[in-house]
Amino acid sequence: MFTGSLLPRKDVGFPSSAYEHVMEADFSDFKEPGEYRLWVPSLGTSYPFLINEGVMGSFARTYALGIYHQRCGTSNALPFTRFTHDACHTGPAEVPEMSRSYEHVNHELEQETANLKTIHAIPHLV
Repeated sequence: MFTGSLLPRKDVGFPSSAYEHVMEADFSDFKEPGEYRLWVPSLGTSYPFLINEGVMGSFARTYALGIYHQRCGTSNALPFTRFTHDACHTGPAEVPEMSRSYEHVNHELEQETANLKTIHAIPHLV
């Protein structure tokens, strides 16, 4: 149906040998809607994927449902999902403040975040 070249793509920001030889296939010029598989000699065949105008809408819907299913404090109900449940985690919560009654909590938070810059020193993906 379509023939093209695989081009090397440097993966920046994630030092792992699993991403050293990343190849990229460009389907920008291929507009024929349908279900396809990618075949690469010596690597094999991909799972089926779709090319059509609704692909991005399907992706957006799946993403939105993922967020919907993770929400708390209210129910998940029909017709928005078949995975229904009542409201969860509805108990009152206290947010620590700087007063003496929270001195121990504030001390623990200070200890846990003292080395924040070294804990979160992961390089940014580009």
